[in-house]
Parts: sequence; structure tokens; C-alpha cells
Amino acid sequence: MHYDVHLDLVGCGEELDVVVNVIDYDAWRPMGGKTEDEEGNQVVIEARLQGKGGCPTGIKASRFIFELEDVSSEPGVCMNYPLVGGPMGKPDLAFLSRFNTTGWKPFSLPADRIVTKDGAYTESPRAYLSSFDWGGHAVLKVTAEFDDEPIAPIVGHLIDDGSMTAIRIPKRKADSKIADSWKKDQGVESLPDKDDEETVPTGDGDYGDGLFLYEEYRGFYEGEDNDHISGNPKKKDLFVVDTINAGAGIELFRKATGLEVHGKLQRKHLDTDRIVNFNRSDEVGNDTDQHGLVLGRVAADRGLLGIAVGGPALPAFVQSVLVNRTITPRSVQAIVGGSTMNVTQEAFVIAHELLHGCNVFHHGQTDIRASYLVRNVGGNLVYALSTDDALSVTPLYKEGDCGQAERVVPPNASAHLRNVFIAFKGGQHSGVESCLLRYNLAEYYAGAANDRVWQHNGVESPGFSLCESKAGTGVNASGHCPEPRYGDATVGCCKTQLCVNDRRADKHVPRQAPANACGAGAGQENNAGQGGAVADPVPAISLSVNEEGDTTAYRGWPFIVTLQVIPPAFGSESPAEDFVLTSGAGAWTTSLRFILKKNGVEVGVWPLSPIGSPPAGLTLSPRDLGLAAWWVLPTDTASIPPGDYSLEATLDTTSSPEGWKGVALSGPVKVSVSAEPSPLDAVLEAQKALAFACFLSGTGAYAEALQIVNHLLTSQPANIGALLFRAEILELSGDDPGALAAFEAAADAFYTAYPDAEEPPVALLKGLEALQRRLILGGSTDEVRFRRGDANWDGLVNISDPITTLGHLFLGSPRSLECEKSADADDTGTLNITDAVFSLNYLFSGGPKPPAPGPMTCGPDDGGTSPLACNPSTRC
Repeated sequence: MHYDVHLDLVGCGEELDVVVNVIDYDAWRPMGGKTEDEEGNQVVIEARLQGKGGCPTGIKASRFIFELEDVSSEPGVCMNYPLVGGPMGKPDLAFLSRFNTTGWKPFSLPADRIVTKDGAYTESPRAYLSSFDWGGHAVLKVTAEFDDEPIAPIVGHLIDDGSMTAIRIPKRKADSKIADSWKKDQGVESLPDKDDEETVPTGDGDYGDGLFLYEEYRGFYEGEDNDHISGNPKKKDLFVVDTINAGAGIELFRKATGLEVHGKLQRKHLDTDRIVNFNRSDEVGNDTDQHGLVLGRVAADRGLLGIAVGGPALPAFVQSVLVNRTITPRSVQAIVGGSTMNVTQEAFVIAHELLHGCNVFHHGQTDIRASYLVRNVGGNLVYALSTDDALSVTPLYKEGDCGQAERVVPPNASAHLRNVFIAFKGGQHSGVESCLLRYNLAEYYAGAANDRVWQHNGVESPGFSLCESKAGTGVNASGHCPEPRYGDATVGCCKTQLCVNDRRADKHVPRQAPANACGAGAGQENNAGQGGAVADPVPAISLSVNEEGDTTAYRGWPFIVTLQVIPPAFGSESPAEDFVLTSGAGAWTTSLRFILKKNGVEVGVWPLSPIGSPPAGLTLSPRDLGLAAWWVLPTDTASIPPGDYSLEATLDTTSSPEGWKGVALSGPVKVSVSAEPSPLDAVLEAQKALAFACFLSGTGAYAEALQIVNHLLTSQPANIGALLFRAEILELSGDDPGALAAFEAAADAFYTAYPDAEEPPVALLKGLEALQRRLILGGSTDEVRFRRGDANWDGLVNISDPITTLGHLFLGSPRSLECEKSADADDTGTLNITDAVFSLNYLFSGGPKPPAPGPMTCGPDDGGTSPLACNPSTRC
């Protein structure tokens, strides 16, 4: 059998083609290292010589040339690291010699062009292109050259696109620097690189967060190990440097606002001006310095709850957000942003102050400073809201059942209630009761007709949401009896004030509340509020070292370890049984076990010396916290090896004879132990002095503690914490007059340091008030001693004294003064109206201080020859 077979060979012709394959081209995106010289990742590239249509060819290329064009040179490796200080950086994409050796001609520096060794090629060796930046981009050109053939050089094209000879790395649109894969993952394929029009949350209606889409793509570093994060192209981003372990407060803020909050940045991730996008070039063209917020503690000051320094304002104007280091961790359970979470008082303060850093204002401004309840005058209350306001004489009532208000006789002249809040309608306490921006501090409020002051004993819980109206709710509602406590807000609508975009700086004046916040934004559905989810029956255990969640501790300094037990029903208004802890082996604290680890390896626990004598049993109501504390003595800390430690505690009462039985764990506290720096700066000098003073006073050595604090005050006379500590030591040691003067000096120092403070130093003022409540007259010498300006002879110089002088001179009430010398405020030797004027100028207008012995010091007339009398039987 015979077959004729005819083969028609269809050749590829003489035309040649070079195809370029970028491995994983659809998904690859560049990454940066820790520095501009450190590689982040690579993309692999291959080229192949073939006939048109993919047919093999017998022709060989003499060499392949891979070269980059339009290579980006962004400063740094991402938007906020490292700080390079220039408009341009090193090339973001380059070929490295250590990866491109086989088949390639030698080269030394990172190159934008590599060439194969001369030879005969249909396929190139693999080329490894390294990335040094998260936003790097370039154009790749691959050329095949021929020495032995009369063929012109051939420029390769992308394997699936014959028209693309300028291959964009990474894969991206011709008008974009952003990898297609990132835009696809984020669902923003249609947005341009310069987009900054996020609308979530709506806030005040201003679009964006100050960052272009390309900057959010290029991303940011956070955390100790420089973990990379992208911005959220669908939400407004805010960046927070957390130096105080404020995770719960940041989470509350995040859920209440709906912002994309990045709360793990460290100080190295912002420049000295707090700019978070400082590594930007002219290529993308964002002209906005977008700022982050820095969370810190109020240095050595336990009087202030919190303060946004420079705020309320946009992030650009808020230098820092400071929080008190000793806020009582009272917690309640709340529904925030649709989720149930336990919220502590500190978390509330952190969220409140962060809101001030996002241009959100208080509900009003009438309650900025604590009021002055001065004295009983004819059964009425005399008070001044602030040092700039006129006096008011008002009857005092106590809230009762509707229609059954109880008239209260104010304290007499020797028991002043100075520095107690009186809140006024439309002030910080007004508006929606559940709002994070509403104060809940006042114990008194002014009646709507200004004909009375009300005293209330109801606890007002902090809010956990953002209000969307001015209308008062809860205790501020129109139906509240006997009347709305603080009424409708003057500003309110906090949710529609929110703005984080520093590009809007020309629109938002720092510290100037919007005229109509309720008309600023469209508003969003508010899912926040206080809920009634059942609390976990396990108590919370809060552990700290040196009053911090994470801290640096110095060898040779005393350490204080504090543990708090928060009962499951803490903060609940519903009836709940007392929570009881016991141990079968003595004090309840014997049920505690501490675990100390160094670099992750368990080591022996530091020697802990209990402070005080813990009781055998601990009984806690829903309003109580259990507290235990231990010293690590300076002699013991001196021998602790330097390094990074973590301390945690386990409460195990499973074998206890009665009370709660179970196991509760604390979170770990990170403690970095190191040698004391040398020399000490002013902050560390104060920290050291107060640490030792606290240690000594805790052991009853008040004189030694006071000596340390006084020495610190010689170099730092306005140190608020030292002045406050001095007051406390003097009070503990029985020197009430000295303590009073120190408390007042601390208050003066606070208002000098923070003249525009939105938040009052509540703890400081309450300490002052408590001392003034019980202050009694005393003395030990026969020499007449007095305070100049103390006309009513109560041991204080305040607004009640010029009132007493005027009453004596013109009303005959009182008929006589116990010490006319003291009432002679200007020390002229005569008693007349000028003394009252002199006192008022000193108290409220910055006038001169009354002459010796002065208003603070109890002393003699200093050689004066005043004819005025002073009863020697009543000495100060």
C-alpha cells in the first residue's frame, strides 16, 4: 500500500519578536525595607526571542539589555519612615549585583541597567529587580541586540500585550503610580492618585483626611518593629502616637467616631512637627502637612484629668494630648459603635481629649473653671463663677421629688466650699447626656431663673457616643424634675463637628467653636449608646508599675507595683451583691501569683514589700475597687539586671473557703530596666525626686520626703506635681495651713502653665476643697499673727474678705472684726473702702499682693506700727 503524504509547512517568517514575562505581574507590588538601602522584595523578569506568533527561531541574540526609565526616587521607604530631610531619595527600584550574577556582566552599584554576557540567546537569564520603597515605580525596557545577523535591535513587549514595550512596574494604569492589585483589593479602581475625598465618617461635611490616595497606598510604618500599614481609601485616617498604653481609650474613640484610627505609631514615626506624611516629593504634589496626635501623660501632675494642648482644633494645632496618670479606673459597660465594651474612666478621658484633637468642642463654655462657693450670707450662697464674673447671692436648694425641693443652709464662714463646680445652662454639662464631650463633674447647678442654686447627689455617668443635636436628654431633658439640670447645649452636634483634614486649616480657627455645628454635616446613623449586656462574672485585674501600663524604670530608684481588682458589676446602677475575695492562707493577696519574664523567659519575681497590711477578706460593692500595692526597694532595684521584662499577675481563689472562686489574669506590663541616665534632664530630675518622696512618705518619713520635694522646688518652682505633693505631705503631717498654701500654689501654677485650659484640674481642686472643709484656726504663740487681707479671719484670703470689709464698713455686719490688721489689705494703717478695692484687684485683676506677712503666710506685722487692733485670743 502506498501513501503520498504532502506537508505544507507554514513558517513564522523572518520577523522576530521579543516577549517579556514579569512573574506574578498581576499581583506584585513593591515593598520597602527598614532603610533606603535595604531591599524590601523582588520581582523576577524573563525575556524570550521567538518568531512572530510564538514560533521558535534558529536566530540567536548576542545579548539582552534590561534597563529602567522614569525610576521613582521617593524620600524614605514609606510616608513616615525614616526621616530623611530631603525632597528626593535614592532610586526605589534597582538591579543588585548579588542577585544578577549568572549570565550577566559584572556590575557593582545598584543599577538601572544590566546586560547579559556576550553569547547566543533565545532566552535571557532571569533578572531580579529589587524594590526599596512601598511606592516605587518605573518603566522597564528590554532590548535584544544582534552582532552576527543584519538585524536591528528588537525592543521587547509584555507577554500578553504586543503594544506595551514600555512596561510599567508595578502593573498600573498609564496615568497612575499605584499598583492595579492594590486598587482592586481596596475597591477603588476608578479613583485618581490625587484623590482625597473620603466621606466616612461625614463629620462636618469636609471631604478627606489630608492624604492623597497614592500616599495611602505607599503607606506608613507603626509599632516597634516598623510594621507596614496602608491608609484606608474609603475612610478618613487619623494617626496617633500612643506613649501611655491607651488601647482601650483609642478603641472607644475609634468606635464612637467611625474614623480609621492607627493607634500604634511611635514617636519615630512622626517628624519633630508631628507630620505623618513628611516623606513626600513633588511627583504627587500634595501640599498638605497632615499631622498625627501624640498621647502622653501630664508630667508629674495628678491634678488634671486631661488636656488637648492647643485644642479644640485640627490635628495640626494640637501639640499633644495629655492624660492624668492616676485617674481612678471606674468602668462601666457600654454599647459603642454597635459593639459592647467595658469602658474605664481613663478610656473616657482619652477619647474625650482625642476628640478635641479632631476639632470637636464642648457643649458650651460657661463651666470652664470651677466655681467658688464662698460663704453663707443671711442663709444665701455667695459665689462667683470665675475670677472675671460678678458675685451672685443665691439661695441653695437640694433636689428632691418634684415639687418638694428642700432649702439648704449653706456652710458658714469658717467652712468654705471653694472650687466646687456650679454648672450653668448651656455649658459643658448640657445637651445629650450620653455624649463623650459632656462633662459629668458638677455637684451644683444654677436654676433657669438664676434665683437659686441646686445641689444634686445623682451620679452622672460619662457618655460613650457622639451627639447629633443640641437638645438636652436624661438629666438635661425638658421633663427632668425639678428642672433640666443644664438644659440644651449651646454648641452640641459633636458628630457633625468632626474634622481631621489639615487641608481645611483656613476654615477652622483653633479654639473657636462653630456657630452652627448642627448644620455642618449630613450626619450618620448613630448606633452608639449605653447598653445592658450582662457583665462577665470574672473580675478585671489591672496591673501597673510606676503607675504606667508600660514603662522605663531605672536601677536604684524605687518601683511601685499596683494591682487593682475591678468587680464584675463595677459601675452598675442596678442592685448587685457585694463581690468578696478571701484566701485560706491569710490576707486576700496571698491568692495572687506574679510571673516575671525577661526576654520571654520566666525569671524570679522581684522582692515585693507590701504597702500597708491587706485584710484577710476584700468586700467590694459595685462602686468599690480593690487595691494592693508593693514597693520594690531602691536597694533591690539597684541589683536588677538591665533588660526588658514583663510582669503579670494571676488571682486564683479556687481553693478559698468563701467568696468568689475562680481564676482571673491581668495583662502583662512591659518594664524596660536600665541604668539611670546621666545627666538627668528636668523631667527625669522631677520624676526621680517625686518617686523617692512618694517612697519616703509611704513609710511615714514625711520630713525626709518634704526635704526632697522642697529641694526640687528650688530648681523647678512651678512644678505642679511637686507643689501638689508638697501639699499632700504637709496635710499628712498635720500642717493644714501650709498644705492649703501649697494647694493654692499648685492651682496657680496649673493656670499659669495652661492659661487656656479647657479642662479643670479636678483632682487638685477637690483636694483643696477637702482641706478647706475641715480647716480650723490654731496657733502656738502669744504674738499676734495674721494673714494680710484675711478680713473674716478664717485662714483664707478670697472673695469673702472684701465682702466682709464692705459689710463691716457700710452695713454694720459684722459689727466688729476680730483682726483689723488683717483686714487692712493695703497696709496703710487705716481701714476703709480702699482695702476692699485693693483685695479685689489682687484677687481678680492681677493687682499687687497684700504686703507682709502676705495673704498666704501666717505671720506677725513685721515691725509695723499700725494702730489697728487684732484680738490676741484668736491667732492664725
